Amino acid sequence: MLTQIEREANRRSLDALAVEICTMAGHLNAANYRFLKLIGEFDRRKGWSDGATQSYAHWLNWKCGIDTGAAREWVRVAHAIEKLPKVSAAISSRCVASTIVPCTKAVSKSRCSMTVRCAL
Repeated sequence: MLTQIEREANRRSLDALAVEICTMAGHLNAANYRFLKLIGEFDRRKGWSDGATQSYAHWLNWKCGIDTGAAREWVRVAHAIEKLPKVSAAISSRCVASTIVPCTKAVSKSRCSMTVRCAL
């Protein structure tokens, strides 16, 4: 059985772990946002088109080891957030992460804005 001091020490360490997890999630969200912005720019500039590569998704698979289906989704989302400034702002401010893909599949910008308001 744990003493009161041991329980308090354990609680503090769990609190520290929770803070670190949340901090890391913020860093991952920021990195994913930057990754999306780079993907969008690289595609606009056709950096992947070397005459041998079939598509940007294939390039991402070859160069980055990303599954081709997932790569297509990264490219789609990268282009979608360019047209959805409220979503882009929410992602860049680390407010949302899990709503990125569903929101970029929304039918309209107004519907997506509503999703961002709900996520915040």
